[in-house]
Amino acid sequence: LSIERRWLLALGGAGLGVAEWRAGRDEGRVSPQWKALCSSESSSLSAWLARVHDDDRPALLRALEQLRGGAQSRTQRELRVKTDAGWRWLDAQWLVVERDHHGHATRLIATLSDSSERHDAQERQRLSSSLFQHLHEGLLIADAELRVLDVNPAYTQILGLTRQELLGSVPSMLRPSPADPLVRQQRLLMWSSLRSTGRWRGEVMERRRNGDACALQVTISTVNDAEGKVLYHVLVISDITEARQQRDRLERQAHFDELTRLPNRARLMEMLSEAMSASDADGYLLTVCYLD
Repeated sequence: LSIERRWLLALGGAGLGVAEWRAGRDEGRVSPQWKALCSSESSSLSAWLARVHDDDRPALLRALEQLRGGAQSRTQRELRVKTDAGWRWLDAQWLVVERDHHGHATRLIATLSDSSERHDAQERQRLSSSLFQHLHEGLLIADAELRVLDVNPAYTQILGLTRQELLGSVPSMLRPSPADPLVRQQRLLMWSSLRSTGRWRGEVMERRRNGDACALQVTISTVNDAEGKVLYHVLVISDITEARQQRDRLERQAHFDELTRLPNRARLMEMLSEAMSASDADGYLLTVCYLD
């Protein structure tokens, strides 16, 4: 095998397609891997350019003109090429290897590599980043030691905190031993659920930066590695303060007199029924005092 043939085979084995065109000639030389990547046996430059997506072709043509005119010696473009399987994202590298005495390119070498997986991964990352930034719910990511790694804007807006002061801190909703005994009991149940199922969901009372109380719907999930070791804790919060206040108002209207704030007849009957059930269960007499 010639040295050139060996290089083509080596590049093809690495997934790179190679092509060569000379100035003034539409026909060139293309490697088997180039043909495989493009689903075409043609070595025509114009035929290959026709397979490039309409949205990608103008920028490529401008870049090639700059190469031919001497403005640049190499260029790189990620573009879509029509193949038998549909549009495929390819990374194209173009290099001028010979010029005439006027500086015009007389010989171009191009390489192609499949960038579909990388492009798809980048698209997924961009989508995830966009969702993270624009999600209406607050989102916080903490490491295995409960230190905050990142938060989205909604989280900081709900609690009135800045991203900078949250990073590296332990969020109050993850602290295992708060002073309030009722909150401490809730945290014990939360951590028990996280250890057993990796997920907990419930309502939490929290305070904003300005001291105002707020009601939050909180979902906490753990992200584990392949061996089950906790890598991250993910908190998703929704501000349900107004809904909670509305629910409390409806409950008061249903069970309490608006003027006296005393239990109304419906609430009285509920309380009497509960007391009678407790009396029967405990074996004690129940006395009702009626004042006229």
